[in-house]
Amino acid sequence: MPLISASDLPPGDPPEHYCYIGRIGRSFQLAGGVRFYPVARAEADAIYNLGDVFVPALGQRRVRRVQPKGNEIVLYLSGIGSVEAARALANEAVYADPEALPEPPEGSFYVDELVGFRVEVGARAFGEVAEVIPGVGQDLLVVAHDEREILLPLQADYVRVDEDTRTIIVTDPPEGLLEP
Repeated sequence: MPLISASDLPPGDPPEHYCYIGRIGRSFQLAGGVRFYPVARAEADAIYNLGDVFVPALGQRRVRRVQPKGNEIVLYLSGIGSVEAARALANEAVYADPEALPEPPEGSFYVDELVGFRVEVGARAFGEVAEVIPGVGQDLLVVAHDEREILLPLQADYVRVDEDTRTIIVTDPPEGLLEP
């Protein structure tokens, strides 16, 4: 059986070890550009240095160009040269090979690195991050707690990440959020 290179990965699920780095938004102008919404600062910085990304609807694609536009990032991918093709990608997730990701800037992290972090509510242990579910406006942490899973919105004001201690600290969550 011949080996498949990363550039030949077909559409579908990303390779298991790939990291979720963001989501595609609306098309930009007429040349096939799409708005790219990174999950965090590290992913925003990383997209400028990546040669390839994986988009489930497309498979592995070469990053032709990345262009800052005000507060937004516009991404141009190989094979996407029209506004119609770009529109079809709205809300698609974007993944990258973790070996291709640069070191995140000081004080930031890649969201997929949160799997395995301890979760504390107030000062007490609550559970552990089992998975990160990418969302359009809010990423969710799947927290394993007492043989069940609780969904915790990562970008909420009451959620803080302490990368040094590998801990997610939840302070004053809304009533009922952490209950079954």
